[in-house]
Amino acid sequence: MPTPLQTDHVRATNRRAVYRALADGAAVMARGAGAGSRTAGGAAPAGGASRSDLAQRTGLSTPTVAAILGDLAALGLIRDAGQDAATGGRPAQRVALAADARHVLAVDLSGRRARAHRVDLLGRPGAPRLGPEVRPGGDAELLAWLAALADDAEAPPLAHLAVAVPGVVDARDGRVRLAPALGWTDEPAGERLAAATGLPVLLENDVNALALAEGQYGRGRGHEHVVFVAIGSGVGAGLVVHGQLVRGAHAAAGEIGYAATPGAAADSARTVADAGAGDPSLGGPLERDLLALADRFVTADGTLDLGTPARRGAFDRFTDALRSVVHVLVCALDPEVVVVAWPADPDGRLAEALGPLGPGRDPVRTVPGMLGPDAATRGVAHLALERVADALCHAPGRTGPLADGRSAPVDPRSNARPARERTPHA
Repeated sequence: MPTPLQTDHVRATNRRAVYRALADGAAVMARGAGAGSRTAGGAAPAGGASRSDLAQRTGLSTPTVAAILGDLAALGLIRDAGQDAATGGRPAQRVALAADARHVLAVDLSGRRARAHRVDLLGRPGAPRLGPEVRPGGDAELLAWLAALADDAEAPPLAHLAVAVPGVVDARDGRVRLAPALGWTDEPAGERLAAATGLPVLLENDVNALALAEGQYGRGRGHEHVVFVAIGSGVGAGLVVHGQLVRGAHAAAGEIGYAATPGAAADSARTVADAGAGDPSLGGPLERDLLALADRFVTADGTLDLGTPARRGAFDRFTDALRSVVHVLVCALDPEVVVVAWPADPDGRLAEALGPLGPGRDPVRTVPGMLGPDAATRGVAHLALERVADALCHAPGRTGPLADGRSAPVDPRSNARPARERTPHA
């Protein structure tokens, strides 16, 4: 005989299957309508499904689906989507996921200024909100801005705060081990952000977040082996092998900014020994060299200007220095593609300049990212929405609370890390 805990687990699993079927159906219809994102005040159309449709998609019985829809409706997650056309009998009622029933507040701290989006349950970002300058000593201003965003009574309720951090993040305890752009060293960032906003918090390295987003929605889609290179307030790489994001033993995989630059940037060449020396809060040798060179050809408004020989020369040296390190990654990991994301370079000039990389007759192509400045927020939102869905599907509905007392329906507080975080490829 199943124990109460086993029964609760089955219920949660079945709820998750129905929830996912509704979300996937709505996302497919939204893509078909050309609505990959939303603007403030405008929602993309979402598809609906009948009970029999959902039973067919999930393999559950129609009565089980009906009971689950009742649970989800009690949480405000279901909306009426009309009826099927009459075929002689009673037309089937269709329902859809209420995408605005909960939002995630997704924040990117990797640029010159903080950037935030509200993201609905289908992963569609709203209009961007620009925040304060990202700088050491700017914590009070940052926390006040986030608290104000979280305290918006006119907007749908927030279920999670997800933050992309330019540094080494230990997601198990919410600490940021090192983030030079913010002046953070062994900072309890998750705890401080939760206290400021009253929300459960998910932290992720910004380049890992970008890799997840490009894998889910962008250039990495359909590939199992990808190297993602991102340039913002720092320089880093996200590594995907067999569809899995590689984090490393100390959550620092891909921190290529700390690599040596053996003569690639002629005016600030460093030896391999230099790479491990100095104050790590100032960034690594490659990162410091590349950002110093970028200052010579990136304008005050954050775009590339290669209009003079001096600017073009600095860009070429930047490209050479970065190529030497990414080439090693390509040789070691043998990816299908290298994706380069840089908000300052919307035309993909850096990816073109880097060119094919790696040894042998089949060099790996380098392509620009396609998600622009929203990539990191979409990546952390994707991770947070998985947690929100799990929490909502464990939440008590008409069947009563779970035996283990997990997450409340309106404000899921589960910060447990999923056992596996796979970069999805549809």
